[in-house]
Amino acid sequence: AGRTALVLALLVLFSATVRVQIARHDANFASSSVEGLLKSDPALVHYVTSRIAENGGTAPPELRVDPLVEHPTGLDLPGAFTIGQEYLIAWAHCVSGGETPLHEVALILMALTAACALLGVYGIAREWSGSRRWGLFAALLWCLVPAAYRSAGSLFLREDLAFPLLTGFLWALLRCRRTGAQSDHLMAGVLLGLSLATWHASAHFTLLIAGCLLFSLLCGDERPLRAQVGLLLPLTAALTVAL
Repeated sequence: AGRTALVLALLVLFSATVRVQIARHDANFASSSVEGLLKSDPALVHYVTSRIAENGGTAPPELRVDPLVEHPTGLDLPGAFTIGQEYLIAWAHCVSGGETPLHEVALILMALTAACALLGVYGIAREWSGSRRWGLFAALLWCLVPAAYRSAGSLFLREDLAFPLLTGFLWALLRCRRTGAQSDHLMAGVLLGLSLATWHASAHFTLLIAGCLLFSLLCGDERPLRAQVGLLLPLTAALTVAL
């Protein structure tokens, strides 16, 4: 187990380093300014993050009716968007003393969180195969596939936090099917709720996963669960999203 954890940690560091280097070699990237990388969604995430960081790590009241985003009536940003990644980056920026440029903090932190998706890939492959070696092989493949770096270079994309949470949810979900333990259902529910609360596209993936589970249930491949256990996952997810 110790060697497996060490290999996974090295793969995460390798993947995160690749992401950082891809961003730093972007012609629009500059250590002193992030303006060249702020387009569409990343620009909005950067704006919200900077406001939270300027307020010491909490959302200022002005974000509830922000005329800079929707003029002249204003827009309730926390109510309209899945804000989560912004807090994480802002808190890290505050902890670092606020001297490091915000986009540099985002670059390192989001490279690490995005790289953690391979932990979920490892877990999914291990649950399906029952082998740690196959799990490590799947994680290695994830590190080498170009599609795994789709968001590299875009510093403020919500999927860099939400997608690893989604792969972690899939790992926990497969453990639920194998063990039927309440703790696994709770963990799966929390991870799913966090993913849904931090990225709108997580809902689309969740519907696909639910469809696969329904098909498996209709085919008779799923073990029946007590209602108290089976409802833990969706209820925990809903509570997490609400919080």
